[in-house]
Amino acid sequence: MRRAVERYDRWLDDLAAAGSDVGRLVACADAYQKTVALDLIFDSTEDFLYRQKGQLKLDNTVIEEFLPWLVGRVFSDRLAELDLTLGPTNAFSQMYFDSHLRADMAGGG
Repeated sequence: MRRAVERYDRWLDDLAAAGSDVGRLVACADAYQKTVALDLIFDSTEDFLYRQKGQLKLDNTVIEEFLPWLVGRVFSDRLAELDLTLGPTNAFSQMYFDSHLRADMAGGG
């Protein structure tokens, strides 16, 4: 597990070093995806990850984590021009609208 964390940290360093070069960014993601699929899951001495691959979706998380890097590096200038923000932000959570369809109110209340 320690090697997997070290490889993950190296991957983040590689992504940071790639800058906005799309080819290098994709190559870094491909190399890391292969590491996860082969070294961590398929060639592991532990059978757990291989058996649970569909449940844990480790290989999908590589893509999910890579896309913000790609968009942030490649399109950051264009997003700034459009006054858009990329990244974490505050948002409403667990907000919902309730309706009283059974109530007889003019104009829906």
